[in-house]
Amino acid sequence: MCIVGMAGTTNTGAIDALANLREIADREAMWLHVDAAYGGGMLLSKKWPGLPGLELADSITIDPHKWFFAPLDVGAILVKDESRLERSFGLEPPYLKDNRDTKGERHQFYARGFEQSKRLRSLKVWMSLKRYGAGTIGAWVDGNVEQARHLYQLVTKSENFRAATEPRMSAICIRYEPPWPMTEEMLGRLHKEVAVRVEDGGRFWTSTTLLKEKWWFRICPVNIRTRLEHMDALFDELQRTCADVTEAR
Repeated sequence: MCIVGMAGTTNTGAIDALANLREIADREAMWLHVDAAYGGGMLLSKKWPGLPGLELADSITIDPHKWFFAPLDVGAILVKDESRLERSFGLEPPYLKDNRDTKGERHQFYARGFEQSKRLRSLKVWMSLKRYGAGTIGAWVDGNVEQARHLYQLVTKSENFRAATEPRMSAICIRYEPPWPMTEEMLGRLHKEVAVRVEDGGRFWTSTTLLKEKWWFRICPVNIRTRLEHMDALFDELQRTCADVTEAR
């Protein structure tokens, strides 16, 4: 059995109380896995708090193709104790055994996971770090967080928009609430139609999502070329399109 904690949820970038989950895992003799597939990028941030308690996990998921800016697809599972993988997957049939490796110095991937053969996905991550360095990639992460926070400030000053939470990472969910009552079903159709119109406009792409049975726009800048003025323009377009769709309805 295991506990799976979150270190950066897809919708809002929320982080579980990982230290508390570690206490429960120790008490119940359970494995603690942490999903940092998206939020792992915060490990490179220089400006914002990282992922407190992440070091307490037995294993961690990170997807470099999300916020390490690596091309699709590349994911990673990091484990604290490598011997646990060998005890779980370490079958060595005679036709795979390396008779030359008498000292056990060769890293055999098939003894540490399901795949006997795998692509060299790690190469593009290594190349990015060699070319740009952790400092530059961290600056890109900080820029994305700043963009989400900038959009949050714009929303807080608006009469007809509100944010689900103040962003901890680059993900932010915002919601349009017109000046007159509408059912949640009507608001759901409105948010979806606005998202389609914005995409058809060709300048921006955003998605919709559900939080506690309410519809929201989900914006998540994870691009090295996004700038603050793009968030200004996006919010202007959302305001204008929401007003047009509401008036038409």
